Amino acid sequence: MSNPDRNSRKSTVLVFAMLLAIALAGYFTILNNSLVSDDYFYVNYTSAMPVSELWRIFTMMLLVLRPVPIFVWWVQSQLFGGEGLPSYLIDVGLHAGVAWGLFLLMSRLGCARRTAILSAVLFVLAPVGPDAVTWSSGRMDTMALLYVLTALFLYLAFLKQKNRYAYAGSLLAATAALLSKEEALVLVILMPTMEALFGGGEPFAPGFIAGRLGRSSTNRLVIGALRQIPFFLTFLGYFILRWALLGGVGGYESVIGIPNPRMTARSLWTFLSPLNNEIFSKGTIVFFGLITALFWAISTFLVVYHWRHTSLTLRRLWLLFAVFLAVARLPVFSFFFVVGLNHSMLDSRFFSFPTLPFVAMTALGLLEFCGKSGFWGTVLQVLLVLGALMCLWALHGNTRLWEHASDATSI
Repeated sequence: MSNPDRNSRKSTVLVFAMLLAIALAGYFTILNNSLVSDDYFYVNYTSAMPVSELWRIFTMMLLVLRPVPIFVWWVQSQLFGGEGLPSYLIDVGLHAGVAWGLFLLMSRLGCARRTAILSAVLFVLAPVGPDAVTWSSGRMDTMALLYVLTALFLYLAFLKQKNRYAYAGSLLAATAALLSKEEALVLVILMPTMEALFGGGEPFAPGFIAGRLGRSSTNRLVIGALRQIPFFLTFLGYFILRWALLGGVGGYESVIGIPNPRMTARSLWTFLSPLNNEIFSKGTIVFFGLITALFWAISTFLVVYHWRHTSLTLRRLWLLFAVFLAVARLPVFSFFFVVGLNHSMLDSRFFSFPTLPFVAMTALGLLEFCGKSGFWGTVLQVLLVLGALMCLWALHGNTRLWEHASDATSI
């Protein structure tokens, strides 16, 4: 007799293998590239670092604190030196890992398996922020996003199972995310949001606290706030560490500035039509953007129209991603709202964080809020598959510039 849990784990692993294969298909053209630009700095610096001096991963960068990805660079340089192939395989594997994390989170919250898989596939093939994968120095964004998803998933597991180890794992993942890149500060908002949306189960607190507070709604709120204290202490400790090592809590990209409506509109349009203007024609860019906007508009309409008729869990999941999308731009405020990102796709890795909730919300609206109509549900599913193929085509185009950059570096 088969074991359901074992079959479920096997199926989950197969989903990761599928996502990894799709990621390799999307990025196979970069696998023969040499390292580019800052990649050589990380290789040269970490290759000469003995184990006894690993503490320097906290201080090697003057303006930022990112020891976790630098440690990965250290391991990579010790094993492979400056070879390009292992580096890009790591990048692609991390990217597939983020997509798998999205699949696990959506599945855990009762989302249909087809929706979770299609969301993950769309994220893998999204051409929005390719330099988080095609440029090994950009993997910091991918690593931070991977740990953010891990923190959310484990916290959800804790809320459902009251497993203290899952809680501790979530706290460790949040710490690793912060030490990967500053964009992980979205957790300051996302962790309380997760608690508010999904923390309504049995209270979990030390016995003397739970006994005194009981199980009323107000007391559950107090218990939820208590569960957040270790996370906020972690965030506070992170800022203290930055101050101690960097001489200030800032030092990344300035978040001060008055939003420029023109630059904001340009960033939003680039986000919807993320095709490089050196590779694609203006007409192609406009067409891609209109198709993306149409998918988003239909998805949003379905969410609004069927909101009351959709399960509470799916509505909360959609709200979680909506909050994620809203706060994902704040750590790169100046780039998105003041300076503006354009179709040169320079610094497109800053789109990595908002891309994940955008893709998830679109798929949720089209597949989970579409009502009971089997025919239209099938049509929307087919359209999403066609959208994934369109993304694959666009992704291959966007990666061509990194092939040129690699050729120029190797000359």
